Amino acid sequence: GAFVVRCASTRRCLTRMKRSSTGGGGDGGKKQKGADFEGDFPRGKPSASDREDMKMKPQHKVVRKSEGESSLFKSEGARENQEAAAAELAKEKKKIRGKNLKATTAKRTARAKSDAKLTRGGEETEDLGDAWSEREMKLPKVVEPLRFKKVNEGMLLLGVVKEVREAEALISLPNNLSGWVEVDQVSDELENLIEESLEDEDAEPPALSDFLWVGLSVRCMVLSTAIVSGKGKQASSHHKHINVSVKPSLVNRGLSIGSVHVGMKLYGAVSAIEEHGYAVSLGNRELNAFLPFDEAGDRNGKLKVGQLVEGRVTKLQKGAKLAKLSLVPEE
Repeated sequence: GAFVVRCASTRRCLTRMKRSSTGGGGDGGKKQKGADFEGDFPRGKPSASDREDMKMKPQHKVVRKSEGESSLFKSEGARENQEAAAAELAKEKKKIRGKNLKATTAKRTARAKSDAKLTRGGEETEDLGDAWSEREMKLPKVVEPLRFKKVNEGMLLLGVVKEVREAEALISLPNNLSGWVEVDQVSDELENLIEESLEDEDAEPPALSDFLWVGLSVRCMVLSTAIVSGKGKQASSHHKHINVSVKPSLVNRGLSIGSVHVGMKLYGAVSAIEEHGYAVSLGNRELNAFLPFDEAGDRNGKLKVGQLVEGRVTKLQKGAKLAKLSLVPEE
């Protein structure tokens, strides 16, 4: 037994000496080819004394590499995994972006549908209520140009007198459109004067040029639209005809005293000449207007009954349902 122990001790000493000599050599401490060690023992079954030493000495696990594995293959595999992870992340971001885009498109579609419900004569209208503010009403971002097919009966437009004839006048409308106004569609007061002149054989009918002149700004309401074919040599041609009225009683049909405020411009016709100014009819029973002589500006003494005026509200008496107007430009 003592001989076996001594042999085992001698074997361990030889093994350690061999390792120390191998570690100091020029082969960099690598294992020799053909030597296969695991821990401090060569391949084989350790003895009882060797097992006791193994319990007292910490063991180091040796990880063996496969013959075909190398650091190059490891880097290629890591790169492939990294690229796969990046592709998966990009795919996930694309899905999120697609969901956000769909939501944005849905919002734009809903907004476009709401903008299509603008107040327009003959079409579906939106209840604006008494308040007029950007917070309570969404204004369209893009204003479509006015076209003939979009002009409907009852639509309100701004125009400028372009030509005055004996019984009708040509009104220039937005986007190169034109409308015709007949002499009995200027104001209710002028219509009454024409009827009185027809009843009196000696009286002369009022001239339309005294009530409308080139360059006068007017507010119009569309009465009708039609496409009229030409006559004679121009029988094959067609032109668009728009019939309008500039009567304050039609233009101010939706005017209420609650919507009138100081600084607002009102459109009316002179109904009478009084001691201190002109009585102006707005064509509305809820509200009347008065224009003092000193507020008539350069038209003082030139205004006639039936002529159209557009003045700025300087004072409002809601109890008397009266608005004081001025034609003098605000400083």
